[in-house]
Amino acid sequence: MIHPHYRRYMCPSRMTSDRSSMVARQVVGLGDELADNTLVRESQALLEASESAADLEDERRMQRESRSGDNTNEFDTVADASVHQLFDDMTGTLKYLVATKDLRAKAVERFEERHFATGVGYITAARYETQLHRMERLVEDANGPSAALVDGLGWRRKVEAIEAAIGPYREAIAARQRVTSNDVREAQDAMHVALCRLLGYVLWAYAGRPELRERLLAPVDDQQDRIAAMMRARRAGRSTVVDEAAVADEAEAREGPVEGPSDEERVQAEAPDVEGGAAEAGPEAAEGAPASDVAPGGPGDGQADGPSDGQAEGDSDPGARLQPVRWP
Repeated sequence: MIHPHYRRYMCPSRMTSDRSSMVARQVVGLGDELADNTLVRESQALLEASESAADLEDERRMQRESRSGDNTNEFDTVADASVHQLFDDMTGTLKYLVATKDLRAKAVERFEERHFATGVGYITAARYETQLHRMERLVEDANGPSAALVDGLGWRRKVEAIEAAIGPYREAIAARQRVTSNDVREAQDAMHVALCRLLGYVLWAYAGRPELRERLLAPVDDQQDRIAAMMRARRAGRSTVVDEAAVADEAEAREGPVEGPSDEERVQAEAPDVEGGAAEAGPEAAEGAPASDVAPGGPGDGQADGPSDGQAEGDSDPGARLQPVRWP
């Protein structure tokens, strides 16, 4: 009879970067304890892949958030505040100049027409790239043709505040274009391939040593069971976020509370089933791409310390069997 490990891990569930990192750190320690250099190397490869994926996911998330609303963007908040500071001073000063029939009122009105045609929102409510361009034009004018007016009315420090905000503003806009959804998906795929390599090595190298094999796979078993519980809850008809109680009910006899889903796992739990009804949407489902149905490659090369061949034993429910990733 085929042991469930050999049935289950031919199609392992995709894991999020935080789960993969946790598994890798635990197995690295076990590899050191067993003096299995190949196990350590494959675990470290998974750790590096998970950290790389996490970095790209964070940057991609920041890029998406930078499009969602100005009140969440520090770079835009600072820039808007600096523009408001000058605009408020300018409008107050203009009222005073008009009331006192100061000849500089006309120059201020022309400055306002050039840079605040429809009010302060002409800059602060514009698209990011447009706002950047209009801020740059304002500063160029204030440092050039209108420099005497700016200095005479005491606006220099306010103009300098706008100028100081331009650099971070430009960098933040550029950062929004640095990481694409394909970049994130490729990093997540590489992370899953590293998991498959690690599992393939353990299943091969420790085929005849079931106690050690189960100890090495325990961290993976734990995370795979949690993912399977969420997917079972989803297939049971829960269309909203799977809560902790629902997952705990499916996790069966697991000690302690079961953690709630991460943002990526909420996407997994809410995504529609793919063909066959048993496939899992990967963390990249937020970008709309299904997991591939091509089997991953085998384990990496290298010599292990002490493993021997042997027949796998036992048979039971293989657990969640979800779609693997395409081998790059």
